[in-house]
Amino acid sequence: MKKLALLLLFSITSLLAQEKKYQGLLWEVSGNGLKKNSYLYGSMHVSDKVSYHLSDAFFAHLLSADIIANESEPSTWMDLISVMGGAMDKYRTNKLYSEFYMEPSDKNDLYPLFRTNNFTINNLLFRTNEYEKEYQEETYLDMFIYRTGRKYNKKTVGLEDTKTSLLNIMNIDSRAMKPREENAAALQKILKNTGYEEALMNYYRDKDLDMLDSLTTLASSESYLKTLLYDRNIVMAHSIDSLAKTGSLFAAVGAAHLPGRRGLIEMLRSRGYTVKPVMDRYTDGGKAKKESIEAYFIKPSFKQYTTADGMVSLPVFNASIIEAGQNMQSPDLANGGYINLKRLLLKDFLKKDNKPFNHQSLDSLFYENIPGKILEKTFTGTDAYSQYDIKSVTKTGNAQHYRYYVTPLEIIVVSMAGEKNYVRQFEKEVFGNIKVKADAAQWATVSPNKGGFSVSLPNYNIVYGQNETSKSVTDVEYYAYDTADKATYFVAEHTLTDLENLEDTNFELKRMHYEFYNQLGIDSTQTRLSANPAAFTSASKIGAKPIKLKSVIKGAKYYLLGSVGAPDANSSKFFSSFAIVPFKENVAYETYKDTTALYSISMPKAENANLEFDRILPDFYDRDGDKDNLFNEKYGTKAFTLPSGQPFEIFYHKYHRHHSVEVDSLWNDIRKYVTEEDNTSADEIDISEDELIEAAASDAYAENSMDIINSLESQWNKLMAAKNGKLALVNEKTENRGTYQTFEAKVTSTVSTQAIKFKAFYRDGISYMLSTIVDKDYNNDDVAVEKMFASFTLLDNSKAEKLPADRLQLFIDDARSEYDSIRSSALASVRQLQITKTNRAKLQEFIESFDFKPEETNALTQLYGKLGDLKDEAVIPFFEKQYRRDDSNTIIQFAVLEALAQFESEAGYKKIKELMEYDLPVTDDDFEVSNLFATFAADAKNSAVLFPDVFQYYSIPEYHEPIVSFTASLLEADAIRPKKLKSYKKMLLTNTRLEIKRAKSRKAGKESGDDNYYYGNATSGDLTSYMELLYPFKSDKEVSAVFTAIKALNMDDTNLELARLDIKNNNANDEEIAALLSDPKTLFQIQKMLIAQKKTSLLKNVTDEQIATSALYTLAKINTEKDSVTFDEKRIAQAGKNSVSFYFFKVKNTDDEDYGYRQKHEKLICIAFVNNGNRINAQAYKNVGTRVISDQDEIENYKKTIIDSTINSGKARATFGKRSNRYEGMDGFEDEGL
Repeated sequence: MKKLALLLLFSITSLLAQEKKYQGLLWEVSGNGLKKNSYLYGSMHVSDKVSYHLSDAFFAHLLSADIIANESEPSTWMDLISVMGGAMDKYRTNKLYSEFYMEPSDKNDLYPLFRTNNFTINNLLFRTNEYEKEYQEETYLDMFIYRTGRKYNKKTVGLEDTKTSLLNIMNIDSRAMKPREENAAALQKILKNTGYEEALMNYYRDKDLDMLDSLTTLASSESYLKTLLYDRNIVMAHSIDSLAKTGSLFAAVGAAHLPGRRGLIEMLRSRGYTVKPVMDRYTDGGKAKKESIEAYFIKPSFKQYTTADGMVSLPVFNASIIEAGQNMQSPDLANGGYINLKRLLLKDFLKKDNKPFNHQSLDSLFYENIPGKILEKTFTGTDAYSQYDIKSVTKTGNAQHYRYYVTPLEIIVVSMAGEKNYVRQFEKEVFGNIKVKADAAQWATVSPNKGGFSVSLPNYNIVYGQNETSKSVTDVEYYAYDTADKATYFVAEHTLTDLENLEDTNFELKRMHYEFYNQLGIDSTQTRLSANPAAFTSASKIGAKPIKLKSVIKGAKYYLLGSVGAPDANSSKFFSSFAIVPFKENVAYETYKDTTALYSISMPKAENANLEFDRILPDFYDRDGDKDNLFNEKYGTKAFTLPSGQPFEIFYHKYHRHHSVEVDSLWNDIRKYVTEEDNTSADEIDISEDELIEAAASDAYAENSMDIINSLESQWNKLMAAKNGKLALVNEKTENRGTYQTFEAKVTSTVSTQAIKFKAFYRDGISYMLSTIVDKDYNNDDVAVEKMFASFTLLDNSKAEKLPADRLQLFIDDARSEYDSIRSSALASVRQLQITKTNRAKLQEFIESFDFKPEETNALTQLYGKLGDLKDEAVIPFFEKQYRRDDSNTIIQFAVLEALAQFESEAGYKKIKELMEYDLPVTDDDFEVSNLFATFAADAKNSAVLFPDVFQYYSIPEYHEPIVSFTASLLEADAIRPKKLKSYKKMLLTNTRLEIKRAKSRKAGKESGDDNYYYGNATSGDLTSYMELLYPFKSDKEVSAVFTAIKALNMDDTNLELARLDIKNNNANDEEIAALLSDPKTLFQIQKMLIAQKKTSLLKNVTDEQIATSALYTLAKINTEKDSVTFDEKRIAQAGKNSVSFYFFKVKNTDDEDYGYRQKHEKLICIAFVNNGNRINAQAYKNVGTRVISDQDEIENYKKTIIDSTINSGKARATFGKRSNRYEGMDGFEDEGL
């Protein structure tokens, strides 16, 4: 590698000394039978002045050319912009109900109405930066060349197909952009201590294409250059060859396309052309030509554009329309001007003061927000709208024109901008022909172009989301205004994109209303559910005006209808007119092929045009992270759009080559997954108080008393388990089609009107799952849905490797491969193996005969784990042999012991004891020992055979603490008898005294206020573990003295541990327990201990509020020295069949020291309990949330949000809180649930 780098560096150094071959940006193409010379120009696709070091010859040849060519023709970009913009429409939140939120527009919503430029227009026409305009020209050089061609009536063309080129570039793997490692030294030599961009600019400024070529070649990989330059050069050279024969051609391409062996210059020379640089100066004559070109505008051609709802009609530039939502942009590519149409929904009907939008609010903003100087401003008022007409000029001398229409429903803005006096020349043709729909008193039935529903509305209505040129299908919203009653009506449609969950339909219908009202700070009153289709109605008031809502769900479509200020008769007419109608199916289809996943499907063409721009790379399905593993499983989802706008998904999963799939098992796995058989609903759980006590008493032992207390798990999750109905599969059908198998069905729920229709395919280690949302009573009558399912076809896989049925043997063969990449990939994939008692002998033979390299030890230990998972005692001799191997090391020994522990049998632990006595593994990593003994502790019943022999390793430092904790766990689980510890009592006493001294030292450090003194929790797990071990001998004089010393420490965790031991062993002192119950820091833990031991008589005088307060200290980790706690209130709410008490506390940090912004603020913390009759169930608790109190006036909203998020925690589509303080673990909320 070093030799190669030196060779490259020598080559580059030699290159620097050689004669330059490609000097200059302007090149003449002649010969080969051309009647007129043609010209190439190396451009830079920026507006920076560095790209405008032009020459007089540049302008002469540009203006005399018959044909002007760029890499691509700008007029072809329009459709691509629309399609690529549509690609973003698919990515929506799963918080479905929040998509129905509506708020009145405020001042901040008005500011975008004053901006004429935006990213799309700037990138298309100018590529300038507002902060760097002093150092930039009016547009980028390529566009300047194109405009010149258009202005002087020349033929303008592209040298390549825009879409093809763009797709190829987008599909470049980002990893291929990096330079090869061996090029680093040579690259630094060329960069000369400058950055890449700066060096690029410098060489371009010098017109040094030789160095530009060297820089580009060294800075990128070969595959990257092939896609970005070389392949495109072949296409462009062919175009230049063809075009130059028809007339004088001036072709501008990126400068990097010109030089080099595979550059355009050499390609044209190889075709017989003479290509030579044109050297000239840039004089005042050239500058004058540039200014003359920029100042000259040709008369644009217009066509009349009308919005989809007919609200606005205006002239736009012919064939230049970009629609983005409710807005439209029309660029004049030839002149650099553009027309904008912007629309802003006012939604003032939702204002609590019931005051309509005042157009003077807009007027007050003109002065500050219209760019430059306002030259003229006129106001006109009509019955239909108010109108402002504004002419202005920017500080750079560019004329602009704005027209604002304020209607009862929206603000409509038409603006026109361009360079110099462009707007003044052509503004009359635009602003003199704008038409805005007038008001009408009648009602009319409307329906979206795509179908889906129909509804009767006042004739004065607008629709958003229905664009004539859009390449994507979007949800629509209708708004209508009745001037007679000053009433507003709306219909909002949104599409479900979650294809995995079936929610309770009644909950969803109601939740849409709740969240809508909650955003506005109002409550619903009258409510009513109905069916066919599923619907829910409610009523409330906004200020003095009535508001009525109706929600409807049909398949994947959710609708919210509303009326504000309408008479009851009209609201009823509006709601009752809403009808579900079929979606229109007269759409064109095309076949989509996925050559990686090997399938094709017939999909709606226009609706899925954006799929090509989803940047599908060859590694799209590589989700395992390890790029070096050749055998990684591959999976991923492609989402298609139906004509209705609803999604249709295909999930692809290519299993690991060492993973064997049995089709019947696969289908069973799918059944379990889609019906959620592993989940238990709340209705299926019936836990008695006695069972709660037994559950608490039988919890597994943890390492110290605090862990023991916390291990007494809350029963909250069991009692509060969300119920979403029972899932079932209907219309199941499986088929064996010879080369592949299929399984199809429909997933239904007892509480949902929806269903998930799916069809699974399996072939040669690859599965596919097709799915979409349908009605529960769906009868296979949706043309688009059925066409998608029926057209799915598996592509030919005859070239794919046919894997043997014996995947273990395949793994072994791969591991023994002579190729390192195959061997390493196999050994990195051990977790994929399926080992059974049938094939375990083959695996043992492989392990014994295979020469594992040191770096492959991890694979070996994983293989041990696979054998251990079998729990087959016949493997024990094999493990013993592995442990005793001459080349065995600590890693192998620990892995063998872990594998034997996986047997969970007395025989396994007997062998562990024997092997540890034979050769105890010693390591510098304490975690390895702790982890091993934690595994032992989890199986106290069988691991007890290790005691007391394990104490022989007590003196070894890394074994000391794990052995003490392990023995304590055995004692706690009653797996060993205390008398077996008697012979170790003296040793235990010695170490306990040492731990007491350490605890005293830590406590003194804490009390001294020395923050640099580490004292942790003022004690350690070791001390409480020793307490567990010595407690059976507490009556002994020396042991009693130790416990007296421990009690004198007066530390929370040792006090709690002592209390726990006393309670467990029936030695509790009522006075001492009462004292602990009176302390809020310990009450919660003590009452849990008493309940666990069924000793609840001492709890009869403890109130629910006291328990909740103490739970706060424990669950929220309250620092009693630095936090003040105030109980605020208790609230009770219903959560399904459970009644829940919510205790709210205010916690404020009182420390004088500044610990940062958040700590110094007051917090609202809530502890919740499931109720049991008229008392709380103290064993079913949870810290349900913390909220930093930033506004005292918002506390009520905080409480409502915490309660709402708690009782509806299983509702994935719900959003909690208002938009301004949404409760999702963000924006000031802290999730402290335990």
